[in-house]
Amino acid sequence: MDWLGASEFSGGRITGPLLSIFQSGPVLFFLALVMTFFYRKIGAVLGLVAALLCFPLYFYFTVPGLFRSVFRGQWSVPLQAYFVWDVWTMAGILTLGIAAIICIRCLYPLRGKTISAKNA
Repeated sequence: MDWLGASEFSGGRITGPLLSIFQSGPVLFFLALVMTFFYRKIGAVLGLVAALLCFPLYFYFTVPGLFRSVFRGQWSVPLQAYFVWDVWTMAGILTLGIAAIICIRCLYPLRGKTISAKNA
């Protein structure tokens, strides 16, 4: 996302904070990866927070009309479309969704019977 940081996107009232929280997401994903080896649930929480921090920027690129209706103000670029279909943005949303589901699944213990040494 370096190409966004060098533009006026980073200085906007709405887009600046979106970019800032998005940039903290990969750092938290890395910390989640490291923490997963030592403390699985802490790693899952960090991964879930990282996914939630990255979602708003992807939604801004996918549904810019919704952001403009929720966050009123003066926008420097006129609205081209309410919904924008971009394969890479959709792939990012899908990837973040899968990561969030995996993290949520790691937070809950498995239900049902467990196999122990006595039963095997």
